[in-house]
Amino acid sequence: MPLNLFDQVFDPRLGRTFIKNWAQLGHHMTARLHREALHREGDTHLWALLERVLAYPDVPRDWRQPDFSSVNEPTGSLVLQRGSLTLRFFTTVTAFSAPQQVTLEELLIESYFPLDDETEAACETLVSASLPK
Repeated sequence: MPLNLFDQVFDPRLGRTFIKNWAQLGHHMTARLHREALHREGDTHLWALLERVLAYPDVPRDWRQPDFSSVNEPTGSLVLQRGSLTLRFFTTVTAFSAPQQVTLEELLIESYFPLDDETEAACETLVSASLPK
């Protein structure tokens, strides 16, 4: 099974150790995943993803139930830290709720944007280093 963003965020052996605002981000992501799974009741892959996410170690028990009291914010934040490098991003999720093509109905696009000049500069450096010379 290929890794996805949920695995990267929730698995303590992967990206979770570098996410400084993991509790906030994880709660936001599980609330969103609950809403999506309830919206598409018959989507067994989505329900399996929810079960897998909730089975990771140290996921708070109260995240196992849908939280309809939390606002489904259109943006979120991600703060990554490794050593002295701290990267800050804001995120948005775009959903096609009334598509003209049925194939777009389940498409979600999650975008990450630098939240400060330091993050933008670090991203530009990483991109430059990865380009073929």
